[in-house]
Amino acid sequence: MIGPGRLGSSPASSDPVSDLLGRVAEVLPAELLASLSGRLPELARAMATAVRREMTGAGLGEDLEASILDQLAIAIAAVRERRPLTADELDRLRGVGREMARRQLAVADVLTFTHASAIAGWEAARAVLSTQPGFDAAGLAELAGPLMRFVEATSVEVAATYAAESARLQEERRSLMLGFASAVFTGSAMEAELRRQARVLGVTVADRYAVCAALGAEGDGAPAPVQWELSAGPGAVGIDRERARLLAVPIGEDGSLTRVRRLARDAIELFGFDVAGIGGPVDGLADVPRAAAEAISTAQLLHRVRRHATVAAFDELLAEHILLGDRRLAERLVEAVLGRVLRARSAEELLRTLEVHLQCEASVARTASALGVHRHTVEYRLERLRDLLGEKISLASPAVVLALAGHNLLERLPPEGEERGR
Repeated sequence: MIGPGRLGSSPASSDPVSDLLGRVAEVLPAELLASLSGRLPELARAMATAVRREMTGAGLGEDLEASILDQLAIAIAAVRERRPLTADELDRLRGVGREMARRQLAVADVLTFTHASAIAGWEAARAVLSTQPGFDAAGLAELAGPLMRFVEATSVEVAATYAAESARLQEERRSLMLGFASAVFTGSAMEAELRRQARVLGVTVADRYAVCAALGAEGDGAPAPVQWELSAGPGAVGIDRERARLLAVPIGEDGSLTRVRRLARDAIELFGFDVAGIGGPVDGLADVPRAAAEAISTAQLLHRVRRHATVAAFDELLAEHILLGDRRLAERLVEAVLGRVLRARSAEELLRTLEVHLQCEASVARTASALGVHRHTVEYRLERLRDLLGEKISLASPAVVLALAGHNLLERLPPEGEERGR
């Protein structure tokens, strides 16, 4: 319905509702209006039947007839009393739009409802009135034009109310979901409370979760397209935190991260992120913050060492996490173990030989083959390395392995001042 207007006999009224009600008041004698008022339940049933026939499967409940009856009573009362609709009556008439929004009906269903109910009401009213003494068929026929304008106005008003209510409900749900996601990722609520909130919001709860953290090329997590989160399926929870886009994903009892890896790869290949880290698995919603911390630190590490377009799980980069937890300690380790090697002539050649030798399980023959040099060349370089490392450190010692890994990581990092400025 549209805003209240002054009832009257002027056919030129700019208010279709007042126009229609005014014409009804002109055409129908008071006794017919009284009779019509007494048969409102009959009219409501006829209209409800017609609307349900037009909107099969739209999810209209049993209260539809009561809603139509309320609207009819409002309209008839205004006609009989020759007065405009009150603000409260208009709000009740608009209630159908709000109810449709709560039921999440499609806009097409909203328009179908208003047209079907108005036309069904017209036919039902004509059938009821035609049995009454003094019925003026010709006069009632004159109402056809105003009725169509009335239907159009009603459709617009109900659709507008529906749109406003839908927007309000969506914003309300978005706010509730954001609060729920914040509680999940910050650990501000116990497991039982998180599960209660999930039930209220209709979020599927799992026993185990993993978290994916995606970073953009500039080290931020610009909000991902909604499709990325939707592709994670029911039960996934997303939020922006520490410049990353986080997604907590339900996983199976076996703890497999295959599905999460696929989502992480999609974040890079389909939605424009640069790197993605994975944390977990963890048990329950209350433990998601731990998986989130692992995922964020992994994504940030990948970004620091410039491993673009890479997906990695926290456990796969444990050595890197340890070495780069404190850059200065990593630098001290490299200097203490490999300092003399790094300052020697042909340092790059020596380091490459050492790395390949370790990968080849200390086999001189395999090392020579991998490097494409004679085995005597490998033996000479290994002897030089032993001299530079000193008697206390063997080539395959844990200190050498860690220092070599630390050196390779530090080589990938930007200069310290540049990194600190990021």
